[in-house]
Amino acid sequence: MNRKYFNFLLKDHKIAVLFFGVLFIGISLTSFIDTYSRIDSLSTSLTISFILALMLTYALPILLLAFIHRKRSVDLYLSLPIRRSEQITTILLFAFCVTSVFYLGAGVLQIILSRAVCLGRVFQILLLGELSIAIMLIFNSLLYLIGNNLFDSVVIAGAYTVLPFLLLLSLSSFSYELLAGYSGGFDWIEDIYILLSPASMLGYNVLRLAGNLNSNVVSIRMLYLILPVIVAVLSVFGLKKEFVERKSERAEQLSDGIFAYPTIINAYAFLILLMFAAEVVTDGFKSMIFFYLLLLFVYVVAMFIYRREIKFKLRSVIGYIISTVISLALAFAAWNTHFFSLADKYEVGTRRYLTYSYSVTADPDDLGKSFQDNKEPIEVDSGAYIYVEAQIPVKDRGQYEEQISIMNRHIDEAIDRYYEKSDIVYPTSSISLNNREELGRADSDDTYYFYRNVQPLSEEELLKMAEKFDIKVEMYDKDEWKTFELEEYLKERGND
Repeated sequence: MNRKYFNFLLKDHKIAVLFFGVLFIGISLTSFIDTYSRIDSLSTSLTISFILALMLTYALPILLLAFIHRKRSVDLYLSLPIRRSEQITTILLFAFCVTSVFYLGAGVLQIILSRAVCLGRVFQILLLGELSIAIMLIFNSLLYLIGNNLFDSVVIAGAYTVLPFLLLLSLSSFSYELLAGYSGGFDWIEDIYILLSPASMLGYNVLRLAGNLNSNVVSIRMLYLILPVIVAVLSVFGLKKEFVERKSERAEQLSDGIFAYPTIINAYAFLILLMFAAEVVTDGFKSMIFFYLLLLFVYVVAMFIYRREIKFKLRSVIGYIISTVISLALAFAAWNTHFFSLADKYEVGTRRYLTYSYSVTADPDDLGKSFQDNKEPIEVDSGAYIYVEAQIPVKDRGQYEEQISIMNRHIDEAIDRYYEKSDIVYPTSSISLNNREELGRADSDDTYYFYRNVQPLSEEELLKMAEKFDIKVEMYDKDEWKTFELEEYLKERGND
């Protein structure tokens, strides 16, 4: 670090530092106004201050490294009597000190206003917050230096920040269309998103602790600390190339580096094409022609902006066509292989309970058939509604093999109908499958499947399920709801 350069930065930005410091602390403490719970206020305040600190790790590199992208200033700053390694170190340290003073200042006031409640947890959160600030400043500085001018650098840094979210959206959409039973509840897709975003990994631990101040069993995920540290170390090597060894002639030039516009534009286009391809497989190409042409237009315009000239290049169109073909090939391969066999392996996860939920509006005269609203003559006011919730401890699943076999057979048939694009012949019946840690409490990490167009369970199968689980039959008849146990209903109907 160079002390004179540090003092220069402080003097040059002291008004901004003072203004944003007061604003930072003021916003962080708003949750303590008119509150009934110190813990809730503290939790909210810690969350707000951490988010504000992360926002500063994006803004400060843009402010402090702007000179690198201007021809009028880059030669002056890079010719200062200071080694470039010292210069970038001082800039990062200045940004870290500014953000830390704001963050820790808010932290001290949070402790005072909350009367030191959950003090140990607060110290843990502040420590993790400080680590997060350091890592994100190094990483975001590298992203900002990839471009060769101010506009491009902001766009590129923002694009890389959003890229993991677009990947999550693309994989979710691709899976929703092509994976039978997918309902958005697969934690492996969300894990990919988090693992590709240092801010999400760091935020996961801090926000989880801040949201559970009273809990003694909340633990942090060490993987979400180790990987960001590795990212920061690798970013240091990147900063050596992008700053220490940088040529001043790059200022205000095209951002055509390997990690700049060419990679970003093609990555974004491919992820969007992947979503389009899934729609083509399920709904046909005709309905997607407009969107393919629209994306091609945006793709070509993005290339014009990147090259700073309106000049058509056949290579760009060929690249778009190749990405389209690859995405379609992946989509058709996923459909014809039951999503690479994952659709047939629906009992995933390692949690403690399997829960099969079966619901149907059945024909009162035969519970193994769907109720048809246009049935003639109408003898009852409604069909027979049946709901079965089969909660099975994984460690005891051997005691439920017959029941599991029944449910899995109906799921397998529904999967086959899905990939055969069969008509909806069983509109009133469905099966969902959860793999969760605790009964009676849904969790965002639960694995969750939902199958439609399921053939209703026969009455013999329902009786077999009733050996282990409570099954009730509900009917609306003669202006009132009637509820029966399954065996009671069958006996009263006279078809026992």
